[in-house]
Amino acid sequence: MKNFRNKKFQGLLLLQLLLLGIFSAFAQKRDLLPLQSHKILYADTVYRQAIKTQDSLLLAESYYLYGKVYEATGDDLTACRWYMKSMRIQERCGDAFHLCRIYSKLAGFGLRAQNYSETRRYAFLTLKYAEADQSYLSLSRAYGLMTNFYSHDWSENGRKPGLPSVQKDSLGYFLKKNEKLILQSPENNPVEIATRKSNLGNLLIHYRYDDRGIKLRKDALEIFLREKEVTEAYQLMVDFGFYYLNKNRETALKYVKDAEELKKNNLFNSLWDEKLLAEFYEKYYRQKQDWKSAYEYNNRYHQLDKVNYLADRDGAITRLSKEYETEQKDVLLKVKDAELKLRTQTLQNQEYWTYAILCLLIATFGASIVFFRLYKKNRGLRIKNEELMMEQSHRVRNNLQAVSSMLSLQSDILPDETTKRIIEDGRLRIEAMGLLNRKLAEVDNGREIFLPDFITELMEGVLQSYGYENIITNIAIDPVQIPANQALHLGLILNELVTNACKYAFPRNTCPEIRMVCKLEKGMIRFVFGDNGGGVSAGHFLLNENPADNRSFGVTLIRLQASQLRARHKFSSGAGLVFEMDFKIGQRQKMRSTEITATHWSLSSILN
Repeated sequence: MKNFRNKKFQGLLLLQLLLLGIFSAFAQKRDLLPLQSHKILYADTVYRQAIKTQDSLLLAESYYLYGKVYEATGDDLTACRWYMKSMRIQERCGDAFHLCRIYSKLAGFGLRAQNYSETRRYAFLTLKYAEADQSYLSLSRAYGLMTNFYSHDWSENGRKPGLPSVQKDSLGYFLKKNEKLILQSPENNPVEIATRKSNLGNLLIHYRYDDRGIKLRKDALEIFLREKEVTEAYQLMVDFGFYYLNKNRETALKYVKDAEELKKNNLFNSLWDEKLLAEFYEKYYRQKQDWKSAYEYNNRYHQLDKVNYLADRDGAITRLSKEYETEQKDVLLKVKDAELKLRTQTLQNQEYWTYAILCLLIATFGASIVFFRLYKKNRGLRIKNEELMMEQSHRVRNNLQAVSSMLSLQSDILPDETTKRIIEDGRLRIEAMGLLNRKLAEVDNGREIFLPDFITELMEGVLQSYGYENIITNIAIDPVQIPANQALHLGLILNELVTNACKYAFPRNTCPEIRMVCKLEKGMIRFVFGDNGGGVSAGHFLLNENPADNRSFGVTLIRLQASQLRARHKFSSGAGLVFEMDFKIGQRQKMRSTEITATHWSLSSILN
């Protein structure tokens, strides 16, 4: 029987505990304010526009507006979620002003939840970005937040020894900064002027205990009402209600009633406003000793205050912050991991480049050695070739000189004048080739001849051999260098012309004279030779198609050499013989087969 009673008692106790839990659950149901439809509509409009235009910053703004709407209802958890979503976008591509605004909201959540670490973190982030933005609104928001942070007793009268109490030094520092900011020259914007007057008046009333702040705040209220800034005007009216509550209850009540009317007409509401009104009426009815009304408003205040605590009952808001921090750390770790991989890849690439450059240097060094050896070898070959060329040139000159000497000796012993003349002509031609060979040996490049020196020396040699070294010579030669092969052809032509003049023009002339012009004109050599002899008939210089009909070896040789130069040439006779020729510098052509045949036939016929 006793066991049965104990079991019955235990069952009743369990039932009571269960019912108590159910009633507690219902009692703790959050009593949120209704959403303000016009603000939700505006936030939806901004959101749709952001999606349509794919504007990330506009999307972040819509999230911020959603957060404000839910914060006004007292749903801090949902509001915090929206603020976090906005913050994710703003931290990537937003500016300092918007980040300062979001961080101040999150710091306010921490302040209401009595979370010291979260409040401190977001308060200092707000200050950091406000100082970066340097706008009055951002700095005012940050200094006000820091003032609230340092004026709050986080230790709760020593019950939490690990947390600080009111920090007066820091509080005074930010009060001075806030006052200095407010006293700066106001802008021309009336709302800006009213905001600064309101803030300065608030400092004078609450921290300096100076009633001059009332006048400033009344001036600000007048401007806010004129500019239809209803939210700021409402806040000032409620503040005036609390200020006059202990001085003139009716004046205080009038301000609060006007504030309620303003809120009703402009359709705005927030949990914080409702709490302030409940607190005011509770104090007002206490002073009137209307205990029933005071009790009702006291319950109303605690119900509204409970909403904030229930919002973070299980640390949900704190968890949101921690989740965001964890997410940020994961992103940071991924970034660092990618950076590490990139750095490793860069080091590997640098190592590969180092090996490649080292191999290139080794190859360059090896190639330099090979090229240096080839250079030494080629230089030796060049020196040897130069020595051989000098030896060959020396032997050629000796051989030509020997042939010339033998022809001269042969000429001296021949009794026939015609034969002696033919041998002398051959000797002079050999002298001309010897002179050319000597000139080639004297020049540095061995390929070009300086024309004035060559022509002058050649003419002097021929004239001296015939005993006409003192005749009159009118010579005009441009300082031109021509290739050696062209100099040879020109030298043979000149030798024949001077020889012809010495043999046929000068013997019957008491005042022999040679006229010669060699000019460079547009890449062409203009060569004109003339004497003052009696001249000959034009038919004497005509070259027939059959070389056997041309009995003058000199004329044939001149024509053959002119053809080698690809020159336009002609003979004319007037006051002496005149030879004209034009050829291009540097053009060396092979003799055509008909010309070679004609030359061979003419030489053979003359010698025979």
